This record gives sequence, structure tokens and C-alpha cells, in this order.
Amino acid sequence: MSTFTMPFDDSKSVRRVWIRIQKEEDNDDLSSTQLLSSQRAKRTCPRWIYCAKSRIPGASIAVFTSKLLKPNTFFGPYIGIRHQSSRKADNSTYVWTIEYSNGKIHSYIDAIDQTKSNWLRYVNCTCTVNQEYLIPIQYNSNIFYKTIRIIQPNEELLVYSKNLK
Repeated sequence: MSTFTMPFDDSKSVRRVWIRIQKEEDNDDLSSTQLLSSQRAKRTCPRWIYCAKSRIPGASIAVFTSKLLKPNTFFGPYIGIRHQSSRKADNSTYVWTIEYSNGKIHSYIDAIDQTKSNWLRYVNCTCTVNQEYLIPIQYNSNIFYKTIRIIQPNEELLVYSKNLK
């Protein structure tokens, strides 16, 4: 498995951070046939991330870690179909809005199709800030998730819904 490094400007601090992102296409465990299947999104999980039944009432699949995750761990990018239709975006629960710096909408990333998305589509929202482990960050026209606290093994990865657009 190979990784690449890219500069990342953290909007909440003045310092510049370097992040390492695993390139999905370099995952030796995935054949092109597996990546085209209906299970593609689940199969893109890193080895220490797994999908299972959520502990949130009413939710279905969720993302868990099998190892301790430290703050400032980055995941991404969030993968899905890109489009400019606000109507499509309003009808999906797997959409991120990409904005220009002036706040105008650039596009949407919709991960509703499991054959064209990755495991980040299964990260659920929480209703309370106390359960927030991840924050979404837009870098150029991509969405990444950043851990903001220690996440223990077998904990569900959650993002606070107030951070969602």
C-alpha cells in the first residue's frame, strides 16, 4: 500500500499540517471486479476500519475502528458522483456541498450509489456535540474527515450534524 503526502491548511489554526492519505486504488486487496460490485463502498475500508450495525437507534450501517485513532488523523476524500443539481442533493442523505470561498455552491458529492462511493458514506451523524469524533473539512473541491479527539477501538466514528451542510 502506498500513500502520498499533500499540504493541508487547517482552518482552525495558523500552522500548516501535512497529511498522509492512502490512495484507494493502491489497496492490493481489492480487484477491479470487487470495486465494481454493490459492496464496493464497504470494501474500500482500510484494514483497521470496519462496517457493522450502528449503535444509533434507527441507523443501519456504521463505521468503527479496530485500533486507537489519535486526534488529527485524516480520512478521505469522500467519493461519490459529482453534480450541480440542488434537487438531487435534497433527495439524498449522502451528499456533501462543495462551496467556493465566497459561500456560493460549486457542486455536490453524492455517495448514494454504493458502486461509486467509498466507506466514508457510512460515517453517521450524531445529534450531540459530546459524541463528535470527526469534523468534515473541505480542501479544494474535496471533503476529508479529521479526528478531533482520541477514538478508542470498537467505537463508532461519528460526525456532528451541525457541521454538515
